[in-house]
Amino acid sequence: VRHLVRALAFVLLAASALLRNHQRDDRRGRAARLDLDGKLSVLDGALKAAPWLVEDRFTVADLNVAA
Repeated sequence: VRHLVRALAFVLLAASALLRNHQRDDRRGRAARLDLDGKLSVLDGALKAAPWLVEDRFTVADLNVAA
């Protein structure tokens, strides 16, 4: 999950801020933003139901997502 979120965030950043105006791809940036929002909403929903991602304790999964 972490790698996917980072990749989508980079596409969003590149498509909307890092590139010069003539190089930007607004369509790709919007698509990345929607995809990123979807992934983060799943993560947010999981953390609303419980303080940890796996079982009832802190695990490597929580550490990996936080990194």
